[in-house]
Amino acid sequence: MAQFNYKKFILTGRNTVKKYLYVFRGLMAGIYCLQTGLIKPNIEELNKHFKIKEVTKLLEIKRAGLENEPLKDLEEGVLDSLIKGLFDKIDEAYLKCKIPEIPTDEEVEELDKFLINLRLGE
Repeated sequence: MAQFNYKKFILTGRNTVKKYLYVFRGLMAGIYCLQTGLIKPNIEELNKHFKIKEVTKLLEIKRAGLENEPLKDLEEGVLDSLIKGLFDKIDEAYLKCKIPEIPTDEEVEELDKFLINLRLGE
């Protein structure tokens, strides 16, 4: 997801705050999951772990209602450098990850049961 958004939007000049946040969230969530085994989709929660001040600034701009504006306040080169670093980190986290690539039959069955119960409201 991060790579798609980066290539489709950022590299083609449609680099809004919202698009940068999509890229950061995808990378940060992926790295966090690979490192901890936990899924955390909220970028503000993720940034408590990563402590990227530029993400904090992007979130402030978003909260001000300017998420679809072209990026002006932050130097784009810095953001691109940070993103490149996160792409490197996600590759490294993947190589070190202990999460199995393929779930066992029992895990698939557990997930199926969970989804059925979720849909039935149980």
